[in-house]
Amino acid sequence: MKILKIEMENLNALKGYWSIDFTNPDYETYHNLFVICGHTGSGKTTILDAITLALFGRTPRQGTVNHSRNEIMTRHTGYCRSVVTYECKAGKFESEFYQQRARKNSNGALQSPECRIKNLLDGTENTFTATSSLEQETTNIIQLDYSQFSRSIMLAQGEFNSFIKGSERDRAAILSKL
Repeated sequence: MKILKIEMENLNALKGYWSIDFTNPDYETYHNLFVICGHTGSGKTTILDAITLALFGRTPRQGTVNHSRNEIMTRHTGYCRSVVTYECKAGKFESEFYQQRARKNSNGALQSPECRIKNLLDGTENTFTATSSLEQETTNIIQLDYSQFSRSIMLAQGEFNSFIKGSERDRAAILSKL
């Protein structure tokens, strides 16, 4: 799996719209190597959260986001959004998670999330109102479930140690899929 672009709005402390386009020719200058670095609180982990949110409807730090709980939406905003464009053996896809409060009012009641996966090669699109459906479809496409993805691709803060110390069988199963 190769992530091509990340777009996010109103996630954690990153208020407003942010985009990282890894297909930009400037990145080729550095041989397509990327480092996420910065001071504490600058948004490094939020970038990782945006990826798992768009793909699976949950994050390593905050778990599942649903109609009654969303800790990732920036405070005092009425909506949040995460979009990830990626390619894998199954093709090229765009996966989106979107959630808003009633009338996009920061004090409004939290609404059910809206999720979609679009196949960018044939134009087909699936929409979901349950993050579990988003998670299942993503698992079918990338052939890694949330746990496998988090332990092998994301390795969020502190997770590298658990991957290394995990059972040889678990590591072998994940690495064979990669």
